[in-house]
Amino acid sequence: QPDRAATALCFAFVQDAEKTVEILRTLVESPKEDDELLALQIAFDLCDNDTPVFSNKVSGLLQQATNGSAELVEKVDKVRDVLSGKAARTTVLLFLSSKSRTDVYILKKLQSALDQRSSVGHNGLIFANAVMYGGTAIDSFLRENLEWLQRATCWAMFSATACLGLIHARNNSGALNLLSPYLSEGSGSSTPY
Repeated sequence: QPDRAATALCFAFVQDAEKTVEILRTLVESPKEDDELLALQIAFDLCDNDTPVFSNKVSGLLQQATNGSAELVEKVDKVRDVLSGKAARTTVLLFLSSKSRTDVYILKKLQSALDQRSSVGHNGLIFANAVMYGGTAIDSFLRENLEWLQRATCWAMFSATACLGLIHARNNSGALNLLSPYLSEGSGSSTPY
């Protein structure tokens, strides 16, 4: 029996999306559960090792090549979710947020010890929060201290927005909604920066 995973990755290496889809379709259409799992593993490998353009092309061709039962469509949708990167992002986000053992008390203690006029201290605390909660989508400290956060102006506001982006790095669906008040609308901007 041929090593389908290695063969699919070789086809991906030479950017042959059609042959890659052929292997994935064969595995997904197989009645064996191990073949479906192998198709998902290949999809994860493609998502990790290849460009998003190639993964999107494979996903589109896979969708076009699918016609069959609802069960088959469901299997193909799972593979397409993996190819889009959605499954990996969701898994990593869940892992990071559930395993986060940061202590918000440290941030609160630092905030109370800071000179309220110190923009360097303000930025340092925002960056410390971003590093502590990076990729977890846990922004409770900033939500509880919105008034304090709004003191940032110009470059400090840019840094605070970047830190919010870092905290919500894996939360693509909610990140743009959260960051929209901080991002400029259109080409005009109210600040010189």
